Amino acid sequence: MKEDHGPAGFGSCTRRRGRPPSLCEAERRALILDAASRILASEGLQGTTMAAIAREAGMSKRTLYELFEDRDALFEACVRRTRLQLVRPLTEAERALPLAERLRILLRPGGCLTEQSKAILRAVIAEAPAHPELARGFLREGPYGARRSLREELDRAVAAGEVEIEDTDATARILCNMSFQSPVETLVDPDAVPPAPEAVEACLARIITIFLHGVARRAKG
Repeated sequence: MKEDHGPAGFGSCTRRRGRPPSLCEAERRALILDAASRILASEGLQGTTMAAIAREAGMSKRTLYELFEDRDALFEACVRRTRLQLVRPLTEAERALPLAERLRILLRPGGCLTEQSKAILRAVIAEAPAHPELARGFLREGPYGARRSLREELDRAVAAGEVEIEDTDATARILCNMSFQSPVETLVDPDAVPPAPEAVEACLARIITIFLHGVARRAKG
């Protein structure tokens, strides 16, 4: 499946001169994902049909199926786009930074849960038993995707001799659990207020310091 990058999911679009303006594939994908997110937030998984998404996007069902194999694939693309907005991959230049800085970039939230994102998450939780494949897709492209990115960076750090970690997958899980605030309070408490950015940064700095102390290479002898 194709990944959707950037806040709007638009990629590089090149149109031929002399032809009427039309949407390129990246723009169509972004509009479809926007429409799907709105339907998911307002109607839940049950009401999120390909026909409803097509109407909301102002496109035909055929166009949707040209870009997404089925509803599950479209839903996973929605979740993937949200995850990439919050936890983006490192650039080549960033990969040359010290590990502490690389972890800070990976673990620092690039945004907060919007009301639409909260509504989608509530729908997934409520309807997971009836739609297990969609629930698995949410986990695969959401929290598990963030964990994969972190594990891959830890694997690189181990290979470069920066740290000593026996199980990078388990370690990535622990570090994610330490770093990312549980969404339960945000979803349940109507008066929940997100922490101030400076408080989040300070907490993350402490977490990374503690983590790196625990996995630092030990002197032999």
